[in-house]
Amino acid sequence: MRREGPFYVGWQARAAPESARFVRVVVVLVFGLALAVGATLAASQRTFQPSVFEFGVERELEGVYQHAPVPHLRVARPGAAGDARMLLVSPGKHGGAPDWSSHDGARVALRGSLVFRDEGTLVEVVPGSLRALGPAAAAQPAEPLGHVVLEGEIVDSKCWLGVMNPGNLRAHRACARLCVAGGIPPLLVVRTPSDGPRQAVLVGTDGAPVNAAVLDHIALPVEVEGELERHDDLYVLRIDPAAIRRIAR
Repeated sequence: MRREGPFYVGWQARAAPESARFVRVVVVLVFGLALAVGATLAASQRTFQPSVFEFGVERELEGVYQHAPVPHLRVARPGAAGDARMLLVSPGKHGGAPDWSSHDGARVALRGSLVFRDEGTLVEVVPGSLRALGPAAAAQPAEPLGHVVLEGEIVDSKCWLGVMNPGNLRAHRACARLCVAGGIPPLLVVRTPSDGPRQAVLVGTDGAPVNAAVLDHIALPVEVEGELERHDDLYVLRIDPAAIRRIAR
Protein backbone atom coordinates (compact mmCIF):
# COMPACT_ATOMS: atom_id res chain seq x y z
CA MET A 1 0.00 0.00 0.00
CA ARG A 2 1.48 3.36 -1.09
CA ARG A 3 2.10 5.79 1.79
CA GLU A 4 0.52 9.21 1.31
CA GLY A 5 2.47 12.38 2.17
CA PRO A 6 1.49 14.73 4.98
CA PHE A 7 -1.73 16.61 4.50
CA TYR A 8 -1.84 20.23 5.66
CA VAL A 9 -5.07 21.65 7.01
CA GLY A 10 -4.96 25.44 7.40
CA TRP A 11 -7.22 25.67 10.43
CA GLN A 12 -5.21 23.17 12.47
CA ALA A 13 -3.04 24.58 15.30
CA ARG A 14 0.03 22.62 14.15
CA ALA A 15 1.32 21.58 10.77
CA ALA A 16 2.25 18.00 10.01
CA PRO A 17 5.75 17.14 11.36
CA GLU A 18 7.27 16.72 7.89
CA SER A 19 5.86 20.09 6.74
CA ALA A 20 7.03 21.85 9.91
CA ARG A 21 10.60 20.55 9.47
CA PHE A 22 10.65 21.64 5.82
CA VAL A 23 9.45 25.15 6.70
CA ARG A 24 12.06 25.47 9.48
CA VAL A 25 14.87 24.52 7.09
CA VAL A 26 13.66 26.99 4.46
CA VAL A 27 13.40 29.82 7.03
CA VAL A 28 16.94 29.16 8.31
CA LEU A 29 18.35 29.08 4.76
CA VAL A 30 16.57 32.30 3.73
CA PHE A 31 17.70 34.06 6.92
CA GLY A 32 21.29 32.95 6.37
CA LEU A 33 21.17 34.06 2.73
CA ALA A 34 19.83 37.47 3.77
CA LEU A 35 22.68 37.90 6.26
CA ALA A 36 25.25 36.89 3.63
CA VAL A 37 23.86 39.31 1.04
CA GLY A 38 23.76 42.13 3.60
CA ALA A 39 27.34 41.49 4.68
CA THR A 40 28.52 41.39 1.06
CA LEU A 41 26.81 44.68 0.23
CA ALA A 42 28.19 46.34 3.36
CA ALA A 43 31.72 45.17 2.59
CA SER A 44 31.48 46.47 -0.98
CA GLN A 45 30.59 50.02 0.11
CA ARG A 46 33.31 52.64 0.10
CA THR A 47 34.11 53.93 3.58
CA PHE A 48 33.78 57.64 4.25
CA GLN A 49 36.99 59.57 4.82
CA PRO A 50 37.32 61.03 8.33
CA SER A 51 36.13 64.64 8.56
CA VAL A 52 34.83 66.89 11.34
CA PHE A 53 32.41 69.79 11.68
CA GLU A 54 32.54 71.27 15.18
CA PHE A 55 28.90 72.31 15.05
CA GLY A 56 27.98 74.51 18.01
CA VAL A 57 31.61 74.82 19.16
CA GLU A 58 33.03 78.34 18.79
CA ARG A 59 36.79 78.82 18.97
CA GLU A 60 38.79 82.03 19.28
CA LEU A 61 41.32 82.27 16.47
CA GLU A 62 44.00 84.80 15.60
CA GLY A 63 46.06 85.25 12.48
CA VAL A 64 46.58 87.36 9.39
CA TYR A 65 43.50 87.83 7.23
CA GLN A 66 43.94 87.66 3.46
CA HIS A 67 41.05 88.44 1.16
CA ALA A 68 42.62 87.06 -2.01
CA PRO A 69 42.60 84.75 -3.85
CA VAL A 70 39.78 83.65 -1.49
CA PRO A 71 39.09 84.81 2.08
CA HIS A 72 41.35 82.90 4.45
CA LEU A 73 43.24 83.15 7.73
CA ARG A 74 47.00 82.67 7.84
CA VAL A 75 48.00 81.05 11.12
CA ALA A 76 51.53 80.35 12.31
CA ARG A 77 52.43 76.72 12.97
CA PRO A 78 55.06 76.61 15.75
CA GLY A 79 57.83 74.19 14.90
CA ALA A 80 56.61 73.65 11.34
CA ALA A 81 57.69 75.19 8.07
CA GLY A 82 55.22 77.65 6.61
CA ASP A 83 51.85 78.78 7.90
CA ALA A 84 48.48 77.08 7.89
CA ARG A 85 45.82 78.63 5.67
CA MET A 86 42.18 78.26 6.79
CA LEU A 87 39.38 79.12 4.40
CA LEU A 88 36.79 81.49 5.89
CA VAL A 89 33.07 81.40 5.13
CA SER A 90 29.84 82.67 6.67
CA PRO A 91 27.16 80.44 8.24
CA GLY A 92 24.90 78.47 5.94
CA LYS A 93 25.55 78.40 2.22
CA HIS A 94 27.40 81.72 2.08
CA GLY A 95 30.99 82.71 1.39
CA GLY A 96 32.99 85.47 3.02
CA ALA A 97 31.29 88.73 4.01
CA PRO A 98 32.05 91.72 1.74
CA ASP A 99 33.14 93.92 4.66
CA TRP A 100 35.97 91.52 5.52
CA SER A 101 38.00 93.03 2.68
CA SER A 102 38.69 96.11 4.84
CA HIS A 103 40.91 93.91 7.03
CA ASP A 104 43.00 92.54 4.16
CA GLY A 105 46.56 91.94 5.33
CA ALA A 106 45.85 92.88 8.96
CA ARG A 107 46.26 90.74 12.03
CA VAL A 108 42.77 89.81 13.19
CA ALA A 109 40.83 87.81 15.73
CA LEU A 110 37.59 85.98 15.11
CA ARG A 111 35.27 83.34 16.52
CA GLY A 112 34.16 80.39 14.51
CA SER A 113 33.52 76.67 14.18
CA LEU A 114 36.18 74.48 12.61
CA VAL A 115 35.51 72.22 9.61
CA PHE A 116 38.43 69.97 8.73
CA ARG A 117 39.87 66.80 7.29
CA ASP A 118 43.41 65.74 6.37
CA GLU A 119 43.33 67.89 3.25
CA GLY A 120 42.65 71.20 4.97
CA THR A 121 40.68 73.37 7.37
CA LEU A 122 37.80 75.83 6.98
CA VAL A 123 36.22 78.11 9.56
CA GLU A 124 32.53 79.05 9.69
CA VAL A 125 32.91 82.57 11.10
CA VAL A 126 30.45 83.92 13.65
CA PRO A 127 28.91 87.03 12.04
CA GLY A 128 30.40 90.26 13.38
CA SER A 129 33.23 88.55 15.25
CA LEU A 130 36.09 89.36 12.86
CA ARG A 131 38.03 92.36 14.19
CA ALA A 132 41.44 93.90 13.59
CA LEU A 133 44.19 93.50 16.20
CA GLY A 134 47.05 95.31 14.54
CA PRO A 135 48.50 96.78 11.35
CA ALA A 136 48.94 94.90 8.13
CA ALA A 137 51.55 92.15 8.11
CA ALA A 138 54.12 91.62 5.40
CA ALA A 139 52.56 89.89 2.40
CA GLN A 140 53.86 86.47 1.45
CA PRO A 141 53.91 85.89 -2.30
CA ALA A 142 52.52 82.69 -3.73
CA GLU A 143 54.87 80.03 -5.05
CA PRO A 144 54.16 79.49 -8.77
CA LEU A 145 54.11 75.80 -9.73
CA GLY A 146 53.52 76.16 -13.46
CA HIS A 147 50.88 75.05 -15.93
CA VAL A 148 49.09 71.82 -15.04
CA VAL A 149 46.30 69.61 -16.36
CA LEU A 150 44.40 67.85 -13.57
CA GLU A 151 41.51 65.39 -13.51
CA GLY A 152 39.02 65.26 -10.68
CA GLU A 153 35.71 66.54 -9.35
CA ILE A 154 34.61 70.07 -8.48
CA VAL A 155 33.02 70.27 -5.00
CA ASP A 156 32.07 72.99 -2.54
CA SER A 157 34.86 73.38 0.01
CA LYS A 158 32.61 73.68 3.07
CA CYS A 159 30.76 70.40 2.69
CA TRP A 160 33.77 68.55 1.31
CA LEU A 161 36.01 69.47 4.23
CA GLY A 162 33.56 68.16 6.81
CA VAL A 163 30.08 69.64 7.00
CA MET A 164 28.75 66.72 4.95
CA ASN A 165 30.22 63.24 4.59
CA PRO A 166 30.37 62.35 1.81
CA GLY A 167 30.44 65.88 0.41
CA ASN A 168 30.97 64.87 -3.20
CA LEU A 169 29.60 62.77 -6.08
CA ARG A 170 26.18 63.07 -7.73
CA ALA A 171 24.22 62.44 -4.52
CA HIS A 172 25.59 65.71 -3.16
CA ARG A 173 25.38 67.70 -6.41
CA ALA A 174 22.28 69.78 -5.61
CA CYS A 175 23.66 70.86 -2.23
CA ALA A 176 27.11 71.63 -3.67
CA ARG A 177 25.60 73.79 -6.42
CA LEU A 178 23.70 75.85 -3.85
CA CYS A 179 26.83 76.29 -1.71
CA VAL A 180 29.01 77.39 -4.61
CA ALA A 181 26.27 79.68 -5.94
CA GLY A 182 26.16 81.27 -2.47
CA GLY A 183 29.87 82.08 -2.53
CA ILE A 184 31.53 79.03 -0.95
CA PRO A 185 34.91 78.60 -2.71
CA PRO A 186 34.85 75.74 -5.25
CA LEU A 187 37.53 73.08 -4.93
CA LEU A 188 38.91 70.67 -7.47
CA VAL A 189 39.45 67.34 -5.70
CA VAL A 190 42.17 65.71 -7.75
CA ARG A 191 41.56 62.11 -8.81
CA THR A 192 45.20 61.02 -9.16
CA PRO A 193 47.33 63.52 -7.23
CA SER A 194 50.59 61.46 -7.24
CA ASP A 195 53.10 64.01 -5.91
CA GLY A 196 50.89 66.99 -6.78
CA PRO A 197 48.02 68.64 -4.89
CA ARG A 198 45.15 66.56 -3.54
CA GLN A 199 42.83 69.55 -3.94
CA ALA A 200 43.00 73.12 -5.21
CA VAL A 201 40.78 76.17 -4.87
CA LEU A 202 39.52 77.34 -8.26
CA VAL A 203 39.69 81.02 -9.25
CA GLY A 204 39.80 82.85 -12.57
CA THR A 205 43.00 83.64 -14.41
CA ASP A 206 42.82 87.12 -12.87
CA GLY A 207 41.99 85.79 -9.41
CA ALA A 208 38.29 86.64 -9.64
CA PRO A 209 35.66 84.15 -8.41
CA VAL A 210 34.49 81.52 -10.93
CA ASN A 211 31.60 80.18 -8.84
CA ALA A 212 28.82 80.90 -11.33
CA ALA A 213 30.88 79.58 -14.25
CA VAL A 214 31.57 76.14 -12.72
CA LEU A 215 28.07 75.28 -11.47
CA ASP A 216 27.24 72.98 -14.39
CA HIS A 217 30.47 71.00 -13.85
CA ILE A 218 30.02 70.29 -10.13
CA ALA A 219 30.07 66.63 -9.01
CA LEU A 220 31.03 65.41 -12.49
CA PRO A 221 34.38 64.00 -13.66
CA VAL A 222 36.30 66.82 -15.33
CA GLU A 223 39.67 67.80 -16.69
CA VAL A 224 40.85 71.25 -15.64
CA GLU A 225 43.95 73.10 -16.71
CA GLY A 226 45.53 76.31 -15.51
CA GLU A 227 48.30 77.90 -13.54
CA LEU A 228 48.89 76.24 -10.18
CA GLU A 229 50.27 78.16 -7.21
CA ARG A 230 50.86 77.37 -3.56
CA HIS A 231 50.20 79.58 -0.55
CA ASP A 232 51.86 77.53 2.20
CA ASP A 233 49.51 74.51 2.50
CA LEU A 234 46.79 76.04 0.28
CA TYR A 235 46.84 75.24 -3.45
CA VAL A 236 45.13 77.59 -5.88
CA LEU A 237 44.45 76.86 -9.54
CA ARG A 238 43.85 79.83 -11.84
CA ILE A 239 41.64 78.69 -14.71
CA ASP A 240 39.54 79.70 -17.66
CA PRO A 241 36.20 78.02 -16.84
CA ALA A 242 35.36 77.78 -20.55
CA ALA A 243 38.24 75.30 -20.93
CA ILE A 244 36.86 72.78 -18.39
CA ARG A 245 36.29 69.45 -20.15
CA ARG A 246 33.99 66.61 -19.10
CA ILE A 247 35.63 63.18 -19.08
CA ALA A 248 34.42 59.60 -18.64
CA ARG A 249 34.73 58.26 -15.13
